[in-house]
Amino acid sequence: VLNPERLPILESKKACDALQEFQIEISAIVVNRLLPEELGGDFIAGRLEQQSHYLKEINRQFRGIRSIQLGLLERDVHGMKMLKKVAECLARGISSSKVL
Repeated sequence: VLNPERLPILESKKACDALQEFQIEISAIVVNRLLPEELGGDFIAGRLEQQSHYLKEINRQFRGIRSIQLGLLERDVHGMKMLKKVAECLARGISSSKVL
């Protein structure tokens, strides 16, 4: 699981490389906390542009690994209601995820 930001990409790539070195299969990555594109304003436009840049970097760094994208939720994942919501999002993502 990684956020579309510089440091999480670097940390996740390092972890993936270490796992692959020991022949541990990585079945997928989850790109978490994606901003909805329908939000407006200059601040959000800047964040969406940055997010787009980092999603391209994730595609490049994790080529060949399935990617599941999970949007930014309205609140932290805490409690059964939010866990169920994440599970539903992940289930939809798994059925429609793509290999980078």
